[in-house]
Amino acid sequence: MPITSLLDYVGFSSVDANALRALYDKLHPELPRIVRVFYASVKKDPVAHAVLDNDAQIDRLKLSLQRWLERVLSGPWDDDYARRRERIGRIHVKVGLPQRFMFTAMSIIRCELYGAVARLYSDSDSDKNQALASQLALARILDVDLAIMLETYREDSMATLRRLEEVERRLLAKELSVSEERYRAVLETAEVIAIAIDRQGVVRLFNRHAEAVSGCSR
Repeated sequence: MPITSLLDYVGFSSVDANALRALYDKLHPELPRIVRVFYASVKKDPVAHAVLDNDAQIDRLKLSLQRWLERVLSGPWDDDYARRRERIGRIHVKVGLPQRFMFTAMSIIRCELYGAVARLYSDSDSDKNQALASQLALARILDVDLAIMLETYREDSMATLRRLEEVERRLLAKELSVSEERYRAVLETAEVIAIAIDRQGVVRLFNRHAEAVSGCSR
């Protein structure tokens, strides 16, 4: 699905885009802390930690996560944005990160960003309105991000299913071939006349006993 369709579906508008861009400078100093919180949580998940157990790899991923957060806030939210999200999802699939990790990871990011926004706008009613508008904008774009990345898991599942179906088809074809050979071997050695004729009258099967009894050669 094109990213424009996803943006329209969640109601992401120019108002949301402006709200996120207004947040960029204010939230940018918070991003390193959010990254640290995120990877501290990763270490608590035994499965995720087993996949991401290399310190050098985690350092690279921390930089990638910060750049990802910066793009969430600054845009542009276009086809290139979607392609980069797809690439992240495919990397997660490639390293074997469970799909559930995507939901829990996004929940951590979402809560930390919402909390940072609430701390920024906490004085007046107008600030609270601004906080709500910013949080709604974040909710919409993060939902779009999650949808794009989860689609890569569906693609991988479909590819796996196609591979399994192909393996199954080959196994069935092999089993059928073996069964036919056994069937023909049984008919060839049986002391019974076995003759098969198709609808066009062509003899398709004429076993040895049929030859012996009829005196007709195959």
